[in-house]
Amino acid sequence: MDLENEVLKSLDTLLPYLIVTMGSDTCFAITDGEKFLRLIVNDIPIPAKEGDNVPKEDTNYRVFKSGKMIIEILPKEVFGFSFRSIVFPIKDVDGKVIGTLAMGKSLDKQVKILEVSEVLAGSLLQISTTIGQISFGIQDVVVSSSEILSHVALVNEENTKADEILKFIKTIANQTNLLGLNAAIEAARAGDVGRGFSVVANEIRKLSTTSKESIDKINEFLDKTKNSISSIHQQVKNVHDVFQEQAAGMEEITASLQELSATAEYLRQISSNF
Repeated sequence: MDLENEVLKSLDTLLPYLIVTMGSDTCFAITDGEKFLRLIVNDIPIPAKEGDNVPKEDTNYRVFKSGKMIIEILPKEVFGFSFRSIVFPIKDVDGKVIGTLAMGKSLDKQVKILEVSEVLAGSLLQISTTIGQISFGIQDVVVSSSEILSHVALVNEENTKADEILKFIKTIANQTNLLGLNAAIEAARAGDVGRGFSVVANEIRKLSTTSKESIDKINEFLDKTKNSISSIHQQVKNVHDVFQEQAAGMEEITASLQELSATAEYLRQISSNF
């Protein structure tokens, strides 16, 4: 059987157009079941040439014998690269198998895309997991700083109450001092009779003076404490704000990684379908 057969000649006429349609890394072959009558190769290293015998283990031979189409993917070990082939039986008008038409395409690029997409998907998953853990940590810090701010605000509120109490005590001390002064004046007027009352009046004035000095020291201490608390409050607030911004940034990064992961998975699915 050779290309003088009209059916085989017609297919031979179509091969140049088919090779253009299929693009690079493809090949087409026409056999009569025994020899390769026509072999057109486009950027793919096929270890065969026109006129070679068709090996019995070759798909063309099996299709010629069975009369049924075979679609298969040949592993890298066969030709040095993954290869997808479709072989059709060619029949004459009487339905007799007179040859085969084989179409093949290298899957090398698709395999590389699949490998890259799988590596990318794995890396993105690992990065996403790590960022998720960092994000949880940041959220914990945000919550903790919020609690600290609440406690600091409560301490400030208690200090304000303490200020009010001290003001009240200071007012009492002033009034006590005034009372002691008036008592001393009255004791002086009473002469010897008011001498004992004078001693009490002096003790009252001493107590008032001591109370005022203690209140002043407490006020000074509370002022320093308030300033320290205010500084801590501002620093914690600054940290809180920074971590809130970082938490928002992590959410954006996580969303972007999810999109990239979806893209990598889409590439993997496309590659695996070739």
